[in-house]
Amino acid sequence: MATEKYKSDFDELAADRNPSIARNFSYEGENEIPEHLKYMWSKVDISSWEGGTFWTCDPAMVWGVIEDSLEGKKLLKASECIPYAISAFGSVFAWNDMLCVIRFEFQRGRIISFNNPDNLKKVVSPSVFMVPFPFSKEKYDEYNLYDYAAANFGPLGEGEIFSFAPSLPLGGAPSESSLILKDARVHLALLAQSQIFQIFHFNSRLYPGGYKQIE
Repeated sequence: MATEKYKSDFDELAADRNPSIARNFSYEGENEIPEHLKYMWSKVDISSWEGGTFWTCDPAMVWGVIEDSLEGKKLLKASECIPYAISAFGSVFAWNDMLCVIRFEFQRGRIISFNNPDNLKKVVSPSVFMVPFPFSKEKYDEYNLYDYAAANFGPLGEGEIFSFAPSLPLGGAPSESSLILKDARVHLALLAQSQIFQIFHFNSRLYPGGYKQIE
């Protein structure tokens, strides 16, 4: 079936990228999970990709901080944003049935939609959820510090991220001297509670700098 093409597409992608499986995973929470994400976890479980620059993740690890970041927002509800991947520096990718892939940039206080909520005219293929997976290691090295961090702290384990002290919302700067290794659940909660998030639509062709604030 054409609607299930995401299965063969993802199988091919995973075979090409060869993720490192950390542990088996099957979602057992209360929130509804779309079939394409269930399929992803059935194939790669909780896994490390591109040398550890991002991971598939247990939604329960970051759903609470997504709720914090969306406090007071009208466009998105946390229960409708299903987190499924996280970068080494704490950017979370989530699936939303209306906007598809959304990136929560907790270090910067930004929530990025790649679809324009004012111009949703077609049904999007579920294969869109794969957007984060083909990214190169360089794309995920958000501050050009990953290799230095991994060399000094070792490779990340599940639920760990690299960050900065002081944190960026509190006036810190991304540098070798300010790098720290943190528990993702705890540190993202701190980042979510220490700033007000803004939602942006990203389109490099439409907007100078690529971003337009939509809420």
